[in-house]
Amino acid sequence: MRIRRKKNGEGKEITKEGKNTFLIRLGIKTNARKDRIYRDYGGQLMMKVRAPPTKGKANKSIEKYFKKKLDCDGQIVKGLRSHNKIIKITGFKGTAEDLEEQIIK
Repeated sequence: MRIRRKKNGEGKEITKEGKNTFLIRLGIKTNARKDRIYRDYGGQLMMKVRAPPTKGKANKSIEKYFKKKLDCDGQIVKGLRSHNKIIKITGFKGTAEDLEEQIIK
């Protein structure tokens, strides 16, 4: 069975878990030229990371990126050894749309 993504990019990549707590589902590409978050052609949130995927360097880079970009704690809760990760953001005041706007710009 194949799961289709929505064409307009309005998926469930960002969900609110509690007060000021969000979960973000990201696809990761390592060894990129610069760190950035974008939407691919299928509408999925993707992140390019400069760090290599060895010895947890890419995971540390992802957490550091969210700390710098949002000034909030970002912790990988699922997918430590996978290209698909779920990141928990705590301390962000706003809606899921505000969070997406902050990380993609």
